[in-house]
Amino acid sequence: MQPVSYEAKINRLREYTEAIVHYLLDDTAHKTLTLADSSLQSLLDQKGFTEPMFRDSLDTIRKTRNKYSHTTDINITKDDYEQVLDSFFNIYAYLFVNFFKQHSYEDCNSARKIFNAIPPIIRFLTFEELDKTDPGNEEIITQFVYAHYLSFDYDQTMSWLEDHKEALSNVYPLFFRNRPRMLASYIEEQKRRGIHRSLYDRLKDLIRQFDSFRTHKGSKNISLSFEEALKFYENRQYASEQTEEATEFNRLMFFVFEGFTI
Repeated sequence: MQPVSYEAKINRLREYTEAIVHYLLDDTAHKTLTLADSSLQSLLDQKGFTEPMFRDSLDTIRKTRNKYSHTTDINITKDDYEQVLDSFFNIYAYLFVNFFKQHSYEDCNSARKIFNAIPPIIRFLTFEELDKTDPGNEEIITQFVYAHYLSFDYDQTMSWLEDHKEALSNVYPLFFRNRPRMLASYIEEQKRRGIHRSLYDRLKDLIRQFDSFRTHKGSKNISLSFEEALKFYENRQYASEQTEEATEFNRLMFFVFEGFTI
């Protein structure tokens, strides 16, 4: 079988990107819209899809595609393809960023469990972006570090923790947000009992334990590819709550797993 060219791979990613744009716009009148359409930017502005994570990535894919579609003298390189692939992953992750910005991550119980079916790199990008909009959220930071470890490796994750030690040492459960007196009493009591441990300390222990588990016993239910993620999703199926959020999340998961394949 003849290998697929970088140009063909980029074309496929562009098609997937346009499918995501159509999904977000959620309007049958724009189902034929392409990245080159002059009206696209204003439509996205009107819908509120203005985050740089999404718009800059769209721009990268559009410009790379245009670079070789208007001339026959340019060779598409591996670097071109990888840049487009990274941008596509940002756009893929943006689907979940957009969902969890509208529906609190902490409140979507079964959706959170199903989200574990998504490959770690997409979860990493999602939580990285969510942390920018909700800094100091202990649950989001914990999930970010976990996805960081699965996406990269132990050493890189530990290095990230060290670089952010000071900030992580001052993160506490959301319950104490805007309750400074209660937080001070909580910290004092924890120290008095000799059990005060910062988020930094707990995350270091979590990653050490998990790395030891993976090293010695292997691990289950960790989706490392889109193909494995699909199998995981098929077993877990849908978010179970009878809520608007669960219905919307199930629609999103159906789209990302059955709307197209990578």
